[in-house]
Amino acid sequence: MLGAKRELNANLFGMRLGPYVDLPLGEKWMITLNGGFALVAVNSDFKFSDSVLGRTARGSDSQTDLLPGGFVGAKVSFQVAPSTRIFAGAEYQAVGDFTQDAGGRRARLDLGNSVFMRAGVSFSF
Repeated sequence: MLGAKRELNANLFGMRLGPYVDLPLGEKWMITLNGGFALVAVNSDFKFSDSVLGRTARGSDSQTDLLPGGFVGAKVSFQVAPSTRIFAGAEYQAVGDFTQDAGGRRARLDLGNSVFMRAGVSFSF
């Protein structure tokens, strides 16, 4: 009997640091541009189990790694009241891939190119 099982459980923690600029477009519209340094911390557990002709190979590994990179983004907002804006935007982030080895098996988490969409309401006090 043949069988293979791979399991990668990972917690990701991200941080971005960089400047932004607000560009007013009339009295109510604004575009915000941002960019800078991105850092993703990965804390993962990788397990495998392979069965071939009655022989079973198992292994596991835990690993923590930091993946540096960068990000750029843009957001458009509209002022609906004196202290309230609605907004929508996107950010592109590029950090390296995460790889983890255990017992001659490899798991890879592709974090190379990510796009984050956001929309909401902001209030200023």
